[in-house]
Amino acid sequence: MTPESVGAGHTKFVLGKHSGRRALADRLEKLGHPLDRNQLDEVYARFTELADRKKSIYDQDLLGLLQPGKSIPVATV
Repeated sequence: MTPESVGAGHTKFVLGKHSGRRALADRLEKLGHPLDRNQLDEVYARFTELADRKKSIYDQDLLGLLQPGKSIPVATV
């Protein structure tokens, strides 16, 4: 299964645990979700928790991080 097969666009840039706040903010802005500093701090905290559990973080994962109570499943391969 690929992102394209389920209607998601392909992203060449994948975020991971070494990605910083600026990379996260830029990607979310490109996805249509610009964040202010406080919002970015909250989302970045959830991002780092997810990045510790998951090797690569894709656009759909980032969009899920915008919803504070939502848990993002980690695929086991």
